[in-house]
Parts: sequence; C-alpha cells; structure tokens
Amino acid sequence: MAIVTLALSYLSGLIRADLSLILGNIISFSTSYFYNALRLPYSKWEKYFSPFNSVEQVVLISLAALVLQVTMYTLARKRAKKYIRNTMVSE
Repeated sequence: MAIVTLALSYLSGLIRADLSLILGNIISFSTSYFYNALRLPYSKWEKYFSPFNSVEQVVLISLAALVLQVTMYTLARKRAKKYIRNTMVSE
C-alpha cells in the first residue's frame, strides 16, 4: 500500500494533479481519524498504540506519509520540467 501511495504521488507530479494529492490526504486523514474515534472508548486498544496514544499515532503517520508524498511529487515535477525543457530545445 505504501508503494502504491508513493507511485500515485509521483504520477500526480508528472501530470500536475495537485488537487488529487491534497484531497486524497485530507480524505485519508479524515477516514483514519473517524474510525479511530469509533475505537477510542475501548481501553483494550490503548496499549497497542504505545508510546503514543492512538490519535497522536494517526497524526504522526499521516504527516510522515505526507512528507514522503511531497518529496515524490517534487521529484516528479523536476523530471517533468526537465523532459519538457529538453523536448522544446530539440524542436
């Protein structure tokens, strides 16, 4: 799943699909937070998320995924600009 996420962010950078990257992260975080909130009343799950509580872990994982996706997106944008520049020069 992580590889597919990075591949999709790279593809978004190549075709300049900023909105899909932003909306995908918002929907992913919202869904994770919602389903996490459904499980919060059950105390048996709190030991599973140590040393952080479950909300902190959702936020940290979402931020880490966002950093990786932005990195892949910028690499793809640089490659796309280089390709366009080389194509314009060769014509």
